[in-house]
Amino acid sequence: MHPSVLTKPELTLPYQKCSMMSNKLFLSLILLFVSNITYGQAPSCDGALSSVEYERCLQKKYEYVDKELNRVYQSALEKIENMEVVEHINFTEKVKKNWKEALRKAQREWIDFKEKECGKLVAYEHWGGSGIGEFVRECRIQKTTKRTDQLKQRYYIK
Repeated sequence: MHPSVLTKPELTLPYQKCSMMSNKLFLSLILLFVSNITYGQAPSCDGALSSVEYERCLQKKYEYVDKELNRVYQSALEKIENMEVVEHINFTEKVKKNWKEALRKAQREWIDFKEKECGKLVAYEHWGGSGIGEFVRECRIQKTTKRTDQLKQRYYIK
């Protein structure tokens, strides 16, 4: 007879089931804890197993970087608003107002540029490709991240 036929089936005793359940609970709690620690980072899409999963991940990543850009942009506006008026060098409330309006206009124009660059141009560059949505999202993520970094550096924002 073959040796596998002679082996006894493994029995799981009740206390072993509890132990396995508590191990699963423990691992779940660790994963929850780790996910809370890394909440401040954009999701990585490296582990996506299908194109649908990758698309969803890219969408979440874009939402994250867009939210971060909005936070940094609002911080830049607040920094301008909170600057002290210094009359003797002609840094007046009117100058602050104009500066903020210039930043708002630049941001609106940047958004328009990003949408044209990542929408129409990427569509032409990947004409007829089935992964065009991925390319568009990747472009938006890249441009948004770069703009966020520019504003952080320019206005000394963490």
